[in-house]
Amino acid sequence: MADPVSAAANPNAGGDHPILPFTFRPTQDQIADLRARLAATRWPDQLQGMSHPWAYGTDRTTLQALCNYWANGYDFDRHFDAIMTAYPHFTTTVVGVPLHFIHVRSPRADAKPMLLIHGWPGSFMEFLDVIPLLSNPKDATKPAFHLVIPSLPGYVFSPAPTKVGFGTADMGRVFNHLMLKLGYIRYLAQGGDWGSFICRELAINHPHNCVGIHVNMVAVAPPVTSVGWLPSLAAVWAGKGEWVLSKEENEWVKQTFEFLNKHTAYQHIQAESPQTLAYALNDSPAGLASWLLEKFYLWSHHQGDITLAIPLDKILTNISLYWFTACIASSIRLYKEHLVIKWDGGIGESQLMKAKVPPSVVVGVANFPKEILKMPKAWVRHYMNVQHWSVLTRGGHFAALEEPELLAEDVQTCVKGWIERKLINLD
Repeated sequence: MADPVSAAANPNAGGDHPILPFTFRPTQDQIADLRARLAATRWPDQLQGMSHPWAYGTDRTTLQALCNYWANGYDFDRHFDAIMTAYPHFTTTVVGVPLHFIHVRSPRADAKPMLLIHGWPGSFMEFLDVIPLLSNPKDATKPAFHLVIPSLPGYVFSPAPTKVGFGTADMGRVFNHLMLKLGYIRYLAQGGDWGSFICRELAINHPHNCVGIHVNMVAVAPPVTSVGWLPSLAAVWAGKGEWVLSKEENEWVKQTFEFLNKHTAYQHIQAESPQTLAYALNDSPAGLASWLLEKFYLWSHHQGDITLAIPLDKILTNISLYWFTACIASSIRLYKEHLVIKWDGGIGESQLMKAKVPPSVVVGVANFPKEILKMPKAWVRHYMNVQHWSVLTRGGHFAALEEPELLAEDVQTCVKGWIERKLINLD
């Protein structure tokens, strides 16, 4: 296998399928079609006197303003130029799966290779503000990274998988082959949402290559003690038993279970009948915007104005990527492949939530205050070799978009600690 420097100089190294430069611009016909569809939207009624404008779902006034700006104010050329020219984009095929990815080489000789893996309803653009902070930090004492940022198969520029059952383990396998093709034999990985699950798949299935993962969301099954799952959980909440929680962690568990009980309708429909939902979202830009905007609104850290957490133009660029690539069907299909619908209609745990990461792979966890799933440290340590644990004061589920500086700082602190303690070997 070629070393990273020679592989970067020879982009065709590591396989028969070449690595090719890639770019994308929506055509004027595509933009005109989008604008015509937005103008023809049939708006539903909305109840008066609700306790909160978003109590029944996406607020109509907010959505109408967003769609009006999308059609009449959003600058498609400027924003797509920005995301497609800031860093080099490529396409290739690995193990039969076509992929799009960004590859940014650090100028630092001591830089470490790292995968950055997005989730749903995000895309590669989540990491654009993180790239300069991680690849070329101004502070030379902070670690630097060679960054590989793939689009998940079925998301934006990576074509949809054609095989039933293509899930997070498959994505991990594909991404591992991508890193090897680029010459990165040992590397680190970072992710939130689906990215965090794929990081764990990499750690479990490819521990000789992926030697450390940093995640800003972690989901594990409550550890089962000798008395069983429900008594264990009851004992935890009572402050007894094998996993005694702090006051803060107890609140995390309550918030997580509240989210799972009250705010996972999207998971149910996407895990049960993704194709049914896709017909509506793939045909109506207002419908697509409503479905995605609700998630950005509910899962970000703000006091009522989503644009204070994530600028409106960035939200619309992400939605536009989904629209122009018609990827909503394949993006939500991942829920069908990963989650389990139980007999009582609930969402079951995937086997991954109960799988242990090999202790040779070190794990870092960044806990942002508005994250949708937050787990006690003891629960996570039951399954993983946690060697970095931080609790941050700002940010939500979309950490790279909301707080790129905080996320980058946490990644660098985490990896610097691993290096100083000789917990990872990337040679």
